[in-house]
Amino acid sequence: MSDECPAKRDRADDERPAKRHRTEDGSTTSAEKVYAAPPSVVPAISEPALPTQSYKRDEDVWFSTGNIVLVTSYEVAFRVYQDVLSRRSEVFRGLFEFPQLPSGVEREFETETMDGCEVVHLSDAPSDLKQLLLVIYCRKNFFYLKDEPISVPFYSLSALIRMAHKYDVQDVYETALPRLRKYYTSDLERWLKPCDRNPYVETTVLDALAVIDLAYRIDAPELLPTAYLICCSLDGHTRLGNRVHEPILGDLGPWAHTLRARKVVDATTQLGG
Repeated sequence: MSDECPAKRDRADDERPAKRHRTEDGSTTSAEKVYAAPPSVVPAISEPALPTQSYKRDEDVWFSTGNIVLVTSYEVAFRVYQDVLSRRSEVFRGLFEFPQLPSGVEREFETETMDGCEVVHLSDAPSDLKQLLLVIYCRKNFFYLKDEPISVPFYSLSALIRMAHKYDVQDVYETALPRLRKYYTSDLERWLKPCDRNPYVETTVLDALAVIDLAYRIDAPELLPTAYLICCSLDGHTRLGNRVHEPILGDLGPWAHTLRARKVVDATTQLGG
């Protein structure tokens, strides 16, 4: 009986040259060459990859220690803290519990991540969502400077109202909407004193169109009388930049004057009442 270690015998067998096989032309080749499949035939086994990310990080709302990434339209990304949003908004809490995959991505893909954080896709404009995130995370105060009220740009104010209403951030909503009411008031006496309203909102007559749209979205009819009153002073077609905006009066032909008159009567009646 041989005293050779079995492990050494196995290793010696492994090191023994492979048996060579004779080919059709009489030459010989190794077993590895005979049984090796061409490289193109060997199937590649790999995990499904997520789509290539091309998201743009927001410069102001991107926290290096954040644990979730919100991606808005135009592929702008915000890295924030999930727990903070979950405490402020039940809507966000639900989104984080049941994240949605981006459109066009198959369910077989794993959860999308960016910088090690889970990605949640939102349909909002990045400039809209950013206003809300600035308030929540950066303690941005749009309303006061050293305890003195300041005029809020209409765009920022309307974005705060829309986002706070959509995501049910009540403290922001209950602060922003009353500020808009101070300008688009249903009180005739206050309406006739622009100097008392101007310090609260920085706005133009064209913003009245957006106010009407906003009022219907959030069910705030008290904003409508003065907003309609302003709109009635506009042409049937109001050009905003390179686009024609006509959701209120539109091209109604002979009915346009009737509609304007009715809105004026309704608006002044409500203000007078």
